[in-house]
Amino acid sequence: MKTKIWVVLLLLMASLESMSLLHTSNDNNGFQNAPKIDSCKATKVFNMLVTYKHLHLKSDFPAPYKYEFKTTLFINDSVAQYVYKREEKVFRIANYRITAHKHYYVNDYYFKKDLMRELRILDEGKIYAEWKPEYQWEITDDTKTIKGYTVRKAVTNSIEVEPGEPGYNGKVYAWFTEEIPLPVGPDRYVGLPGLILEIEYENTNIKTTLESIQNNVDYKLVDTKQGVRMADKLDVIYFYHKHPRLVRKALKKAQQQN
Repeated sequence: MKTKIWVVLLLLMASLESMSLLHTSNDNNGFQNAPKIDSCKATKVFNMLVTYKHLHLKSDFPAPYKYEFKTTLFINDSVAQYVYKREEKVFRIANYRITAHKHYYVNDYYFKKDLMRELRILDEGKIYAEWKPEYQWEITDDTKTIKGYTVRKAVTNSIEVEPGEPGYNGKVYAWFTEEIPLPVGPDRYVGLPGLILEIEYENTNIKTTLESIQNNVDYKLVDTKQGVRMADKLDVIYFYHKHPRLVRKALKKAQQQN
């Protein structure tokens, strides 16, 4: 399995190298330790589909329950597209009713531009935003094994909710492998010298873990540049939006124009 992944990986890295991503000396972007590939040239587009298991809810009160579902990260020579689609689910336990609300977003990371774009799909319509990722990663010496890959722990601040706001997830702990030196991962986190295989958070039990990796798959990219463009990325990232009134107003205006 790893042999097949490396064949595809070498071709992906050859394309990335032509973009001067793997040879940069900028210490902030996390690529400085990636291996150099000088003799391999890609003649066609190769790709990789990474499937993760996402744990959204887990509790022992009033009785044990959890909510898990799959997310995917598609990677080719120019973009990594992460698809997160959580369906609404209601738990009825004893006299309690617990609802996990639906949440659907598609996030693109464009290697050439170091640009992130996210599409949020709502009942009322679609919104999107673009921004430059600015993670300040601290790479630790902690290691473990995930699905046969040696992974290393890195830490940064989470971005789903601003610090000081209710529901802030605190630090994010990313476990990445330099065996697959692609600077991408799930849950919007990028910029490490290897593929992120697992994401955990300081203040919540939400967890995203590698389930499988497939090579050369048939995959149709979702167009993330559709709907209403929001100036503040937090109106797209935050589940309840940073400026909910502004979002509702923009969607209403778009509906009237259509």
